[in-house]
Amino acid sequence: MIQIVDLLSKKGENYFKVRLTIDKVKQYIISTEIYNKNGSTYMYKISKFLSNLKIADSEFIFKVSDFPSVEVNDMR
Repeated sequence: MIQIVDLLSKKGENYFKVRLTIDKVKQYIISTEIYNKNGSTYMYKISKFLSNLKIADSEFIFKVSDFPSVEVNDMR
């Protein structure tokens, strides 16, 4: 069983709708379709979905030393 959710964009975006196709039982996204105002449509199909993975906090830390050519603006 699937569920389809349409998300409509605000004015000023290049797209006007994003459609999510969701497996209602497993509760994960099967595919995403993006509808552009120029008439093109992009579809992304999810072939493998892994949930509840253990990911170290260090994976979410931006290290300036790893990107020497990037200018960092700390706006705190």
